[in-house]
Amino acid sequence: MNFNKFILFLLLLQSQCCATISSGVCEHYYASIKASVVNSHVGPGENYQIAWRYVKGVPVVVVAKYDHWRMIVDPSGDSCWIHKSLLSSKRSVICVQEAPAQLIGEKFEMQKVVAFIKKNVIMTLLDIQGQYCFVECVCGGKKYQGWILKTAVFGA
Repeated sequence: MNFNKFILFLLLLQSQCCATISSGVCEHYYASIKASVVNSHVGPGENYQIAWRYVKGVPVVVVAKYDHWRMIVDPSGDSCWIHKSLLSSKRSVICVQEAPAQLIGEKFEMQKVVAFIKKNVIMTLLDIQGQYCFVECVCGGKKYQGWILKTAVFGA
């Protein structure tokens, strides 16, 4: 009798896991934080502990969904859950390179450096061509546009 209960338990567990996995998996896609400050949670709901706080524009990768909640991976590689209303489809990137990355005016003219982008600067992603991203950022009240290597950013 105990063996039959164990088999039944395994079958129920397997069917629950399969249902959770199939409903939770989604094609990965980039998004950005929409609100000025967002709390993320360790599980899909406000009743779960707060994991991290994010600021507007931070790029994330959505890797799973559950009801109105999305599991994201941030530029540091941490994962947590955010309500879908707090995510924007507007794309952004963040510089992850330790040394300042070059923002160049023309992607084929490496000598025309428009600005140097420090680590953790968030930029609006305007286009991607090959190994470059065309971005816009505001630094010190001045707007800059240019090309930056994809390897220097997260979110492309």
